Amino acid sequence: MLSSLRIINFKLIEDLHLPELGRVNLLAGKNNTGKTTLLEAVMLLGRGHLPSTLQAIDALLSERGERTFNKGGSERNSLEKNVALFSSLFSKRSIGDFSDKTIKIFESQSYLNDLDVLSNQRLQINYVYYFDEIHQEDDQITTKRTIVDPNQTHFPHDLKVGLRLADGDSSIIYDLDTLTRPYNYGLGSQGKPSPVQFIRANEFSSILNPSRWDSIALTEKEDVLLEALRIIEPKLDRLTYVGDFDPHQRVPVVKLRGSDIKQPLQSMGDGMNRLMTLILALVNAENGYLLVDEFENGLHFSIHSTVWKIIFEASQKLNVQVIATTHSEDCIKGFQSCLSNDESGKLIRLDRTDNAITPVYYNAEELKIATANDIEVR
Repeated sequence: MLSSLRIINFKLIEDLHLPELGRVNLLAGKNNTGKTTLLEAVMLLGRGHLPSTLQAIDALLSERGERTFNKGGSERNSLEKNVALFSSLFSKRSIGDFSDKTIKIFESQSYLNDLDVLSNQRLQINYVYYFDEIHQEDDQITTKRTIVDPNQTHFPHDLKVGLRLADGDSSIIYDLDTLTRPYNYGLGSQGKPSPVQFIRANEFSSILNPSRWDSIALTEKEDVLLEALRIIEPKLDRLTYVGDFDPHQRVPVVKLRGSDIKQPLQSMGDGMNRLMTLILALVNAENGYLLVDEFENGLHFSIHSTVWKIIFEASQKLNVQVIATTHSEDCIKGFQSCLSNDESGKLIRLDRTDNAITPVYYNAEELKIATANDIEVR
């Protein structure tokens, strides 16, 4: 679990420091203050496995509509196209420009010293010039990629341009002249990724839900899901997925108490489906992170408190760190109703002044006073 967070040169965030994070965190703030960008940064940081991080970057760019080339697996992507693609990750970016900046996302205690790292939770992304050195010993052939300063005058090999991902003591350099989709995500497998579940603002259902369901069926986690869905439909008795093995074809169906009819969950409204996706993601994020953009979407104001109560309890039991964003006063009030004085939850408003984004913290008592007196904290 992250106790703090610093983000440097990532998308619209030039330098943001959150000195404290709780187990359950709710981010408020106006548009363009970096709330979603912060979620995306934690998504990349939490992967804990560099090839998996590249996969997450690809998904992020695709979801945000920033991919600049076709999906064809055999298509060769030029250096210019790949630089244009990945340059959108850097702050103050100019599409197609070769940035000399380094993206840094890490857990750090000190705002002044970005080397003061508390754990292995750190990620760096930057462009590099390098050359490949091939070594042969007996029947073993290995390739070492050596980073160089392009201002030097002499090199033993032709220089290449790469995208470097570094996580702690491990790093991978991807050749941007030959990198194609689908990417070689498995290159240099290191470690096991932490579970990171990311629910987008417009994500009411998800292609991931069938596999999420399969991992919890007939376990205590299924009970957590059913308890949550009964907030909206108290008569809900049982739930399962039907269809073939194609996740696009498998759909959830429910049976209500007193009825033998199997009813498609999708027919029960956006709120039911959003809640299903939210809780499925939560119980699949054990020992990891649940990231939710615009938490309130699809949920009626009357159920916010109850939903937050389930999230607070399940996140504690499953060791999940939750970070969500909101523009909703009802969502904040529901969150406040679950806050305890042990600082397990934090309300953080992000404010932008010129190019600087700064956090404003509200403790449990301050938030209680603010919501009781309709003081604006969004």
